[in-house]
Amino acid sequence: MHRCLPHIGVLLLAFKAGIQCQSSEPSQNDIDLEKIGYPARCDYLFQDKDAYPKRHVEFLDSERLLISFPVRSSPCVKNSQRPAEKYRSIIIDTSGLPLHSFDWLRGENVQAGPDGHILMTSGWEIRILDSDFSILQRIEWVSGQDRKQVPHWRGSLITAPSRHGFVIADGYPRSRIAYFEGNPVRQIVASNSCWPATVTDGGFACVEAGKEQLDIHLSNSERNIHDHLLGKTGASVLPTPQTVLFLTDKHRLYLLNPSGAEQKIADLHWLAPGWNAGFRWDLASGTVRRILFFSHGVRVPITDTTGFGYYLRVAVVDVSSRAIVFRAQYPIDSDVAISPDGHLFAVLTKTRLTLRTLP
Repeated sequence: MHRCLPHIGVLLLAFKAGIQCQSSEPSQNDIDLEKIGYPARCDYLFQDKDAYPKRHVEFLDSERLLISFPVRSSPCVKNSQRPAEKYRSIIIDTSGLPLHSFDWLRGENVQAGPDGHILMTSGWEIRILDSDFSILQRIEWVSGQDRKQVPHWRGSLITAPSRHGFVIADGYPRSRIAYFEGNPVRQIVASNSCWPATVTDGGFACVEAGKEQLDIHLSNSERNIHDHLLGKTGASVLPTPQTVLFLTDKHRLYLLNPSGAEQKIADLHWLAPGWNAGFRWDLASGTVRRILFFSHGVRVPITDTTGFGYYLRVAVVDVSSRAIVFRAQYPIDSDVAISPDGHLFAVLTKTRLTLRTLP
């Protein structure tokens, strides 16, 4: 009897190690969106006014997602660019349970906003909606005097990394921008000469044309950063107002230390193996600071819209550990998102939504 105890102990240790090994594996949850009416997509362009595909999946917060899709009276034709006249947005929880639904029209737009709310553009008006799509606040961004010069507003709304505020930015050729925060929201800081814009918590940053200078505008301060990397920077990313990242035109990501020293934290050239049609990112500034980079294009282009070897590639960079914690490739008509707390990754392919726990 006693001679068997060591063997039992070994088995128990092995069993315990097996449990620990299984628990360390990333969990994954698959949701069939056909059950909530999501159609099989025949193209990846959402609206004709968008330079990039309209997001079909967004995190409203770390427990709920906003799913948006066109509603057509008849099945769409493959590769058709004809936009639908009506669209639908549905809020679901991470188990796939639908919570609220809302229909909107072509020319409008619905997207995830600050503090679990929803941002909607309708004509020249910007609306802040509650999570049940009821109207909480209206913002008249384009005044009646300017509407003669701006028949259709083509600006953008961008949420801050912490999801406590957002930026309204005019489209080309204007460069007006303002940061809003609070409940009800109010304008915190604004500029009439800022393009392009990078959003951070409490404000935004601008790169002046022809200058190697980044101007950070906050409600209580302004900073000017000079660095030679700005001359060859594809984008600037600010997970926090004090954390400045430069993404070069060669898709290398650098961190600029408070002392002014540069440190490369990720090589992202894998994301763009050929002609690149769109290189974008989502920020997560919850318990971890992470950036989801995603890129789509073709390996062998024939024209500026067609070619061979379509790709959608993604990579998640953890800013604190300076490591790529996840990367993958998906079909070109997929959509991806990261939760505000940085722990969940979502990918929508056809009608299947997959939620994956990030390491």
